[in-house]
Amino acid sequence: MFDSTRVLEIVNAHYRTLQDLQRVHRELDRRFSGLEDATLGLILSAASGEPLLLIGPPGTAKSMLIKTFCELAGVDREGSASRYFEYLLTPFTEPGELFGFYDPSKLTNEGRLERIHADSMMQSAHVVFLDEVFKGSSAILNALLSFMNERAFYDRGRRHSVPLQCLFAATNELPDSDELQAIWDRFTLRCRVDNVAAERGRIQDMLTKAWPLTYGARLDEAPSTLHLLEALQALRDTIRGATGLFDPDADTLGIVTQLVELARTHGLSRVSNRRMVKFVYVMLVHRVYDCVRAGDASAAIALRPEELRLLPKYFLDQETHEEGVRQLHAAIVDWHTERSAVA
Repeated sequence: MFDSTRVLEIVNAHYRTLQDLQRVHRELDRRFSGLEDATLGLILSAASGEPLLLIGPPGTAKSMLIKTFCELAGVDREGSASRYFEYLLTPFTEPGELFGFYDPSKLTNEGRLERIHADSMMQSAHVVFLDEVFKGSSAILNALLSFMNERAFYDRGRRHSVPLQCLFAATNELPDSDELQAIWDRFTLRCRVDNVAAERGRIQDMLTKAWPLTYGARLDEAPSTLHLLEALQALRDTIRGATGLFDPDADTLGIVTQLVELARTHGLSRVSNRRMVKFVYVMLVHRVYDCVRAGDASAAIALRPEELRLLPKYFLDQETHEEGVRQLHAAIVDWHTERSAVA
């Protein structure tokens, strides 16, 4: 589906950045127990620039995982020059709490109102974390639509580009109303997390890792990946500027079509046109990243089961239809078996 020569050029041009990202990934897996899918989803979100939603009950380390990533990636969450914005949304949250309230005393000669502390609000942030995102008011959620998809903020009819590089969100509940479907569809990557299973080994591993995170001393040493987000932006710019990168062939396009059909048939996901394009893009980012994670940048570039499994892992609306999910995985296995037999 992707031209191997172009993909290898991207890998080689950004090999050091991808290595830095891998170091962050390994550290997250070392610190958190049972969250391997969530850590990979977080890494893919940071690399691709696509929004990530963590779904799960309270107390499952959703917020801590995101904050730890920011720490490891060199994102200053507290400094005066911070480009990090975090907020817990409620039905009573006002847009001004996110974007800054207007200051009537600073009315410009052109009749425009200025916002208070606009340079420290969400529209100025490089990294945004919104907790309980679906509990925000209609005014906030409508503003988020263009913020997420267009990287734009509309203020009293004027369009402003925003420097957003990563948008993370968390929720305890899935949206259950039609008016929330648009914002739900904007979250390209969705990952479900849950409490640890009542098994001795898993509880032991979770407590061993969670204790120092909860009660240990905060690490103050400067991270080695201080400019990781800027480097990842350069990676995305390279992908966007690459010509002849997307090259669909009958074989790989056939399995993608089959997975989309299965997901829709079983009500697992509507797979909107937007999400289908973004699914293919995230598969590309995963393949580029996994070349480095596997330790062999010269590996043959081909669409693999690992990329296809991203669909049932991060792109479904719901997972309650167990037979449908089983058929998705079975289709991937069958496709890989047939390809291996031909090869």
